[in-house]
Amino acid sequence: MVISLIKPEAALRGALLRYFVEIPVHTFAGKIDRRHADVLLEKVRGTRGKAAIITAKNNDSGFDIELINNNNCFVIDYDGLMLISAKRQHIKKSVISDIGKNSL
Repeated sequence: MVISLIKPEAALRGALLRYFVEIPVHTFAGKIDRRHADVLLEKVRGTRGKAAIITAKNNDSGFDIELINNNNCFVIDYDGLMLISAKRQHIKKSVISDIGKNSL
């Protein structure tokens, strides 16, 4: 199991450090039993920050991805291939370009 967090709460980070190894900052990896995994996953799902959970699964890719509190991205299962799709963000007109038009 791999859990990656953005802006984690200190209590959640401490709970994860009991069972996982922190590879780079806020990315935890390890193998734990199902009972402890369920408790930790509920804590991660209840966090205010963003999180990504990767768990082993018996499917074509061998894993499953779950994104928490990420409104811009979502997971798509495309014929067994796990893809991350990002919503397009509309770019507002720049204030500088509006000023430049008026000054000509």
